[in-house]
Amino acid sequence: MKIFKLFLYVLLLACYSYSLPLLAQRQCGTHEHWLKQVEQNPKLLKARHQHKEQIQQYIAHHTDQQERQVVTIPVVVHVVYRVTAENISDAQIQSQIDVLNEDYSKTNADISNIPTAFAGVAANSQIQFCLAQQTPNGQATNGIERVQTTATGFTDNNAVKFLDLNAAGQNEGGTPAWDPTRYFNLWVCKLNSGLLGYAQFPDNPDLSTYGVVINYKYFGRNGTAESPYDLGRTATHEVGHALGLYHIWGDDGGSCFGSDNINDTPNQADATGGCPNFPMTDFCTSSGAGIMFMNYMDYTDDACMYMFTNGQSQVMNATLNNTFSSLINSTACNPPATAQFDAGISSIVNPNGEICATSFAPIVRLRNYGSNTLTSCQIRYRIDSGTTLQFNWTGSLTTNNTVDVTLPTISTTAGSHNFTAFTQSPNGQTDNNASNDSRTQAFTATSAVGVNIPLFEGIENPSFPTGTQWEIDNPDSDIGWQRTTAAKKTGLASIVVNNYDYSAAGQTGSSIADDLYSPNINLSSIAHATLTFQVAYTTYTDPATGGNTWDSLQVWIVDACGNQAARLYNKFSSTLSTASNTTDAFVPTSSQWRLETLDLTPYTSWGSVYLVFRNISHYENNLYLDDVNITGWAVGIDSPTEKQANLQIYPNPIAQEAVLTYYLPEGQSTTISIVDILGRTLQTYQIPYQNSGMHQFTIADAALPAKGMYVVQMQVGNEWIMRKIIKN
Repeated sequence: MKIFKLFLYVLLLACYSYSLPLLAQRQCGTHEHWLKQVEQNPKLLKARHQHKEQIQQYIAHHTDQQERQVVTIPVVVHVVYRVTAENISDAQIQSQIDVLNEDYSKTNADISNIPTAFAGVAANSQIQFCLAQQTPNGQATNGIERVQTTATGFTDNNAVKFLDLNAAGQNEGGTPAWDPTRYFNLWVCKLNSGLLGYAQFPDNPDLSTYGVVINYKYFGRNGTAESPYDLGRTATHEVGHALGLYHIWGDDGGSCFGSDNINDTPNQADATGGCPNFPMTDFCTSSGAGIMFMNYMDYTDDACMYMFTNGQSQVMNATLNNTFSSLINSTACNPPATAQFDAGISSIVNPNGEICATSFAPIVRLRNYGSNTLTSCQIRYRIDSGTTLQFNWTGSLTTNNTVDVTLPTISTTAGSHNFTAFTQSPNGQTDNNASNDSRTQAFTATSAVGVNIPLFEGIENPSFPTGTQWEIDNPDSDIGWQRTTAAKKTGLASIVVNNYDYSAAGQTGSSIADDLYSPNINLSSIAHATLTFQVAYTTYTDPATGGNTWDSLQVWIVDACGNQAARLYNKFSSTLSTASNTTDAFVPTSSQWRLETLDLTPYTSWGSVYLVFRNISHYENNLYLDDVNITGWAVGIDSPTEKQANLQIYPNPIAQEAVLTYYLPEGQSTTISIVDILGRTLQTYQIPYQNSGMHQFTIADAALPAKGMYVVQMQVGNEWIMRKIIKN
């Protein structure tokens, strides 16, 4: 993994260096965009390999191109503009759709320029494009969405694909994709640094960003389109990438070892610019017809690229039929059906996600899809497969408008559920289109009351967290928190994140963070509470290394309703380490652990809470936790006051070691003694001056020489506090 990280870094530098001479010609950012994504998520390398195998298998079983039918892909064009010049016209957009249809069907006017040597492999891909005629919710559209932004331009970081509202409500970003299983998304915006466009390859599993981005200056063949990229071929090129094609020279930095994986395109050393004369050779193909510089996947000017090959056509069709078959079957090119009586639930407002109650009033968004004003309908709803309830709505809702309807309260149990709502009998009539009637929303109901403290978790359950109320969240399905018996502070096991072999570099605030959730803990009526845990960690890299990105451990407290959260702990590098750095996978000894103590008292007013241990990986080294202990005193007779010390012991009975949690009403020194049942003092610990507040002290197994009962005595000033402790 460490070698791979270095290799990837060198690869990125190499790719950057060979791209520099191309600044004076066409700039496609697709390959560089993919490299940046791989740097953040190396699993994309595996995804690419799997995609290639799937495409090759599909092609092997579908060799007859004559069997293919023409497929039409619905396109939505998102125009993201800041100034009027960037808000290109409908006519310019239509001209781009026309170019795509010509180029992908081999009906482009310049097809006659294809040299005879390559004419036999020039392909009609039988792929066509249309501007969508209906939105995802069934409304009529011209397939063009216009969104204003305050951004002065975009890069290949996908910011144009997301709405980003500032405090003033202004959009500093772009706009999200329409459902990529039904629409091919194409964004038009101002791209900085001379970038013409970029695409997302179809092997990336994140569909939310799938599609193509084109600079408004190089889109279509009229309006703002600028020479020599004013014939719409930038989109032809980028859509090719989105359908699985690579650059014709294989992005190998000028060598002959890279490949576009297409058999009928000649081996080519590097990108071609301008408008070369045929034939053109290079040291990869030094004779005969030379290289295929007129291919849409090269870098020549728009006027000098005018063909796909049969092999490229096979890959694009295999991609559509194998990976994006839903696009082929989408009906978004058809105008929405017109119905007189058509009501439906367009969305479920509540419940949504996690709700902190087992009884709630559902809220649904009712939409009138029909041509007649909606004055009444039945709204029926249920949880899971339970009893279906009915609410009779009345009002006045004109065509394509919505209203949020609050339904009567419904009850369920704590846990995961599905809420379903659907409409019937709009205006007392039969619904003309039942396909939009129903919506289902998954949600989790959380009981407001959690488990009481003290709570101790030693990771001793062999199937942890199964059978406990702890939960592990592993959002990227990579390496996450897992129980291990290879290391422990006490007992038989601990929990670890194997950062050493982690395959994705995480970023704070991103999804690449692995969380360990405590049970729902009830801090109600608690005066003071403390969290302790044992941690073991070291880095792979020398902590003195500047500019490195480090693994980090964070501890968060979140109220059970999800309304508020606070970070209690954040350590990384040398502040987190409990041992010297090592280039081996770290497995701590019993002495390479550190006890951490966090005060939860400021959060007892939150009531029920979760504690979250968050590992953010930068594939440094392994992180271990053990002996998570939450203790406290309830408000009442036994709670410490400003004038009263107190002492708790957990776990009790003790197996190997116990943690004493004690409260000092004022700053002072203390004495702790271990006494056996015969009254003999076995151990005495002198603890120097400590400030007032919560403190902890660990009693090791050796302090209790045999199984049986002992007494822990703590002297605070003139006060003595005694607690029984049992060793099993």
